[in-house]
Amino acid sequence: MTTATEQTAQTSQTAPAKGIQVTDKALGKVKSAMAKEGISPEQGGLRLGVQGGGYLHGMILDYQETLMQQGFVFVNPQATKSCGCGTSFSA
Repeated sequence: MTTATEQTAQTSQTAPAKGIQVTDKALGKVKSAMAKEGISPEQGGLRLGVQGGGYLHGMILDYQETLMQQGFVFVNPQATKSCGCGTSFSA
């Protein structure tokens, strides 16, 4: 796996980054979970699911810890507005 920083450095010289970016914090949590389960990067990874109508280009996967929630969060820079529950958006 490459981090968002590594991918940006690799692609910034040739073309804009495409697909989903993964923050260093999210990558750390994925690696920690895999290590806890005894899974090497060669054996497994992270599986993402998208429900109908999702736009992936430019999406960022982050990990946030607040007083109200803890977990992975998708940040969509293309969203112009979203619902209160955070599951739908308009682009």
